[in-house]
Amino acid sequence: MDERSSAALAACFITIRTKVLDHFISRRRLK
Repeated sequence: MDERSSAALAACFITIRTKVLDHFISRRRLK
């Protein structure tokens, strides 16, 4: 795997993780 594809994968992973975290935080705030 070259550096560019691994960097793109890392960015994708971070974006997904951030969305999931935001989802849980907003759900917790509603309760």
